[in-house]
Amino acid sequence: MPEEDAGVHCPPCRPCSFLAVGSCASAGGLAGPTLLATSMTFFVGNGVIVVFLRIVSRRSYWPFVAWRIVPELFVQAPLQMGVIAAH
Repeated sequence: MPEEDAGVHCPPCRPCSFLAVGSCASAGGLAGPTLLATSMTFFVGNGVIVVFLRIVSRRSYWPFVAWRIVPELFVQAPLQMGVIAAH
């Protein structure tokens, strides 16, 4: 017989949702951590948007241009030189 996993699993007829409602929530589901991560992402994302909009309103779009071009150079140069392979 295969060794049983000690983790918490939902019944096969009722898969877990991302909020882990029903039997998964009663078995120590993921509702708490998921809601915490979602709310943290919301506040961090809004903070970044506020900072970027302040930069644009006071200066220019050049920080956004640099934000997109500089990392691309670090990827594109090794690809063109054959140091890394594109899969």
